Amino acid sequence: LAWQQHTLLHNAVADPSDEAKALITKFAYINQQTNLCDTEDNDENSVQNCKQLNGATATFDGGLVQMRTVGVHKVVSTRNNDFSNRSQKAHITVVPRSWSTEEIIALAAGLLVFTVLATYLAVAVYAYRNPSSWLFSKRYRPRFCILRYLVGQQRLTAAINARKAWKREEREKWRAFNANPANSANPGEKGKEEAEAEDKDAMAEPPRASKRSKFINCLVYVGLGEGQRVVKLILLLLNLASFLAGFFLHTGLGFQASVAYPMAKGAGFALDMDLAILLLPTLKSLQTALRGKGGQAREWIPLDDPISFHIAVATLVAVNSFVHVCSHFVHMAQIAGSPNFQDDPLAAWALTPEEEISGTPVENLLLTRANFTGLLITALMCVIYVTALPSVRRATCCLARRCGGFRLFQQAHAVWPVVYFLLLIHTTPRFWIWMFFPAIFVAVDRMLLTQRQRYPAVLESARLLLFDVIHLTFEIPENFTYQAGQYVMLHWKGEWHPFTLTSAPEERQLTLHIRASSTLDWCSALRRHLMVEAPQAAQGV
Repeated sequence: LAWQQHTLLHNAVADPSDEAKALITKFAYINQQTNLCDTEDNDENSVQNCKQLNGATATFDGGLVQMRTVGVHKVVSTRNNDFSNRSQKAHITVVPRSWSTEEIIALAAGLLVFTVLATYLAVAVYAYRNPSSWLFSKRYRPRFCILRYLVGQQRLTAAINARKAWKREEREKWRAFNANPANSANPGEKGKEEAEAEDKDAMAEPPRASKRSKFINCLVYVGLGEGQRVVKLILLLLNLASFLAGFFLHTGLGFQASVAYPMAKGAGFALDMDLAILLLPTLKSLQTALRGKGGQAREWIPLDDPISFHIAVATLVAVNSFVHVCSHFVHMAQIAGSPNFQDDPLAAWALTPEEEISGTPVENLLLTRANFTGLLITALMCVIYVTALPSVRRATCCLARRCGGFRLFQQAHAVWPVVYFLLLIHTTPRFWIWMFFPAIFVAVDRMLLTQRQRYPAVLESARLLLFDVIHLTFEIPENFTYQAGQYVMLHWKGEWHPFTLTSAPEERQLTLHIRASSTLDWCSALRRHLMVEAPQAAQGV
């Protein structure tokens, strides 16, 4: 083989330099003096027969040489392969350099720190350039102390004064809006109820200073635009860090170093974290305990809107699940499309694990424990996601109304223990570690819920207020005590729903205000029953 065609020690095809020729000649002749070699000599005992390495020394040290050309390279020993009773041929596979665990952890930590710092800096600059945004408010501005060093105290003070001027301007616009007679109802021309409705509608919310950007609208759509945005942003960054850790830890470990395998593992790492967090917003006892910790917990933990946080985590679960499942299917397709090796039950051929699974049909791969349980989990999760859609949960479409609406949503979510049981079978022990503390929280929450007392309450009155709100008044059950701001669970038509008590503990009755618009199936049904059906039944209609 001509030296210009060698690729193992140096890619001479791409770089036929003198250095490449010297390196290849050095290893091919093992430091023999090529000027004394006779390439036409076939005498096996001649010292000039360099092809048989007759002039080579007993030992050879070629030094360290890094092989940079990735691929399979064929090698042969010209001396030991020149006999009829033995053969010495082989191939050397050069793969990309694999990262050590320490390097991967250091890289993931570095990327995480860089991402956090870059995000912090970008948000700080955005807040400075947009003083009217909520990021530059008095509540969040102290967190961007770096602005003092970036723009200086004088410019920062000017931005603060600009925000104060903007607030004064908005306040004056709002006062002028309320002072305009055209914006208030005239009781002499309109009915009293219509006037009150217009007054409350006008005072419900001041006009917005600016429209939300498309980016904020996208965040709102996926559940990241409301509530504690900082916590959700941190969750997003943790998902990115988990994905990168799983990706780099499994790079080069898939079938034929396929990139689909580390993609699936990276999404799996993020899923382990998300599935462990997914249950926490639904634990009412945990929320009640955290609410008692004061303003710090309320500021940094999404207590006021746990359902929004639950939806945000569920969205991340859906995205990571899609990447995880698709990547595994691509990886299985690559395995099934590879050549099938002969079965070696006696291990005579010493096949590698990669060669043993090469050519395995997809249906056989799907019957493994991990893949089969993964299919079951995917099917159950799809049912949960579909029934959680607003059109199904609120029974706004005909099919959802026939299937049960909110009750179908409840029954579908009731299978979550089955999903997590299959997850424990499906995944590695890493997921068991992630689920250790959430499992304890779930167990404690369920024990507290079993001890929850149930009181039969007598409904004294029901009134329909403005904006589709029904006002319910109950007698205080015997031995029933509560604190301001606590909620109760109402049971009707086989469903339990939580509502906040609007009465004070010192009052002699319990009151609830429930919004019962036509888009809320259970609440609208309760309104129709109390306001229409019950009076008609009492009158014998």
